[in-house]
Amino acid sequence: MRKPAFILSTIAVVSGLVLSTMTGMPASALTPGIAFGASDLPTWQTNGVVYATGTISGKVLAGGTFSQISPPSGGTGTTQSRNALAVFNAETGAPDSCQYTVAFAAGTPTVRAIVASPDGNTIYVGGDFTSINGIAVARLAALDPVACTVKALRTSGIGGPVLGLAATNSTVFLAGQFLTVASQVRDRLAAVNSTTGALLPWSPDVDGVARAVAVSPDGTKVAVGGDFYNVNGNDSHGVAV
Repeated sequence: MRKPAFILSTIAVVSGLVLSTMTGMPASALTPGIAFGASDLPTWQTNGVVYATGTISGKVLAGGTFSQISPPSGGTGTTQSRNALAVFNAETGAPDSCQYTVAFAAGTPTVRAIVASPDGNTIYVGGDFTSINGIAVARLAALDPVACTVKALRTSGIGGPVLGLAATNSTVFLAGQFLTVASQVRDRLAAVNSTTGALLPWSPDVDGVARAVAVSPDGTKVAVGGDFYNVNGNDSHGVAV
């Protein structure tokens, strides 16, 4: 009987099987455990689904499939149009002054993955969209919510939705439902230059959808999770080796 696949969280402690960016690396935890706390803040609502969140420079980005955000019950403010991506102030929970316009030429835009660069200067978003603020950035974009700009990263020809992202200061790792990137074969996993978006050689062969990806702090090990049974011809149900 097949065991159920599981999806790795990019913020979880991952112990077990990892896919190295270099060969011969032993399996180990990707990151040490972290403590966290939560404050009860008034929370704005979306009218759809939020798939991913990320933080950068005192801002929280929420991505998903929605078209509006609304103030909490009894709170102040009015409903705002926000397609697939909304930016909030991390201290107050209110909508930030910086907002982005996300569009998909073939229908409803969706943001499925959000991750910040380790240096805190960039936040990457992935999903199923064709432009942000009118700039052609199909399925992957780099944003600077402090300056409220779309950065110069451009990756052409991502052949399907991006579902997971991880980043170092030099590389962005993509997981998803694509089979090609920049006219080259990439079986649901790919890596691009974090500044330009140029495709990099990293190219594992995965036989099913890759939904999540995480990278170790030193950038030498990558873990992926999803709906697959084999990676590079090896039995790796649900988590990559």
